[in-house]
Amino acid sequence: MPVLANITKPSLANVSSPVLATIVRDTYRAAFKARVAAGEARPFVLPYAIFATFIVPILYMSIPHTKRPWLYHARWLVLGYIIMFNLDILKDTSSTNMSMSYTAGLSAFWGIMSNVTMLVFTAPQFDYERVVRRKATKPTSSSKSSEPSSRSSSPADRSASPNVPGLRRRVGSKKRRAGRVTAPEVNLDEYEYYWQAYPENGTFLERLGWVIDLYTNFRGVGWSWAVPSVPSPAPPERPGTGEMVKMDTIPLETFAGCQTYKDENEFLRRKLIPIGFAYLLLDIFKVTIIEDPYFVLGHSSLPLPPHLAALPSWVLPVYRHAAVIGAIYSALVMVFGVHDLFQYYALSKFFPMRGELWQYSTVFGSFTQILDRGLAGFWGAWWHQTFRHAFSAPVNFAVKHGYLEKRARSTKMIGMLIAFLLSGLLHGAGSVSSIPETKWWKPALFFWLSGVGVLIQQLFCTALKPQISRLPRVLRRLGNLLFVVAWLHLTVRSLADDFAQTGLWLMEPVPLSVVRALGFGRGEVSWWKPDMEAIGHWHTGQHWWDSGFSY
Repeated sequence: MPVLANITKPSLANVSSPVLATIVRDTYRAAFKARVAAGEARPFVLPYAIFATFIVPILYMSIPHTKRPWLYHARWLVLGYIIMFNLDILKDTSSTNMSMSYTAGLSAFWGIMSNVTMLVFTAPQFDYERVVRRKATKPTSSSKSSEPSSRSSSPADRSASPNVPGLRRRVGSKKRRAGRVTAPEVNLDEYEYYWQAYPENGTFLERLGWVIDLYTNFRGVGWSWAVPSVPSPAPPERPGTGEMVKMDTIPLETFAGCQTYKDENEFLRRKLIPIGFAYLLLDIFKVTIIEDPYFVLGHSSLPLPPHLAALPSWVLPVYRHAAVIGAIYSALVMVFGVHDLFQYYALSKFFPMRGELWQYSTVFGSFTQILDRGLAGFWGAWWHQTFRHAFSAPVNFAVKHGYLEKRARSTKMIGMLIAFLLSGLLHGAGSVSSIPETKWWKPALFFWLSGVGVLIQQLFCTALKPQISRLPRVLRRLGNLLFVVAWLHLTVRSLADDFAQTGLWLMEPVPLSVVRALGFGRGEVSWWKPDMEAIGHWHTGQHWWDSGFSY
């Protein structure tokens, strides 16, 4: 039986939407707690929920296998366990915290996808290197080489660096004058930076630190496989030799418009100000959209408030879709901003390289990417590239092994479609783990259609290239912008419906509501909005291993 089988009874028709939201949220939570008590569901518990996503592969990768073929082949057993474990998490794990209920599915599918990337499509112990620093023993320049690495010789396929993902030159980088440091606050007088391959001859803790850095660096900044849209040094020219890093190849801005920060003051300013704006926007969005029953239940027969009922029929979906996209963007800005501040000021105490300012950049690219490239620029450069490494791994693997031709138009199209396919499945997994019954294909459909939209726009522009090229730049940019806005509006409904049906909008995004403190918010008078139910707490499971910190 659906969780809200009786929630739309006529007796609730006159209940204000904010009160209805509280009723629905409490109903969801009661239903989930009943399922947990009956042994039919499990809460999202750390570290159990990420055991197979991070702990198992990190421990496996911390044991050298470059000279142990049997151990390298054992990765298939490790991967099989990771897949089965995460499918079990996906099947019956959720949370009374609505955002964490969605995250449970995302985390489980990411655990599968990222480890297929690390264990099948790439070979980190053979191919990957990261930037590390040490005290300078003598004056150095950014172009000098260091002593060879203590690591053993790498496999033969490693020498084909032009085709190895991550070992290519940075896309869009420019030649820079020797000795000119473009990376922010790099002290080459005190430190020297070199490329560190997998330290197979190092201690276990050294290998563990290398692997933890690998698994927690989603965009690969400071790694030889960094995604091309973020500021990062040029990959090593002689992999495996421990050569010095060319720090003067780190741009302050990439071709995609992602920018790093000149100094700590700029870093703080450009993190705190967007976080503040995002906080305020999320507060406004929460108070505003919760007036609409759609954001509580999805499509229903409940009456709209007067100010929405008076809108023309075509304006209402535009308002809803704009609110959804705006809220998603604001949430990402705030989450990623807080994440960067935490890493720079706290995590750097344990991982010193996270205290290097050049490792941080803007999450979103330049808006001109949308104006100049349309929907392809929206997704491929402007939008955050957190999952790009995993999305592009299948095609990079196929190119490396000769199954697909590098730079061929068909290869690019296949890569784009695979990326959107995986993105759809990733977000569909979030829908699966939510408390209410949902249709996982709804969020997936939005991302799949985005791939179709990119293909349609590219085919259209290619067919009419002679005519389009003669148009003024301002008209070409306007056309790209209008296509992006129109396509998002036409396709985002399935994602918006799913977010409403999963209960994502029922959570309180901010603990202190400035908007409510100013007297806004129908039916609500409290500006102090911490959701105590959603705050993490200790959970005692049936066994010691499924006990832990629960959200």
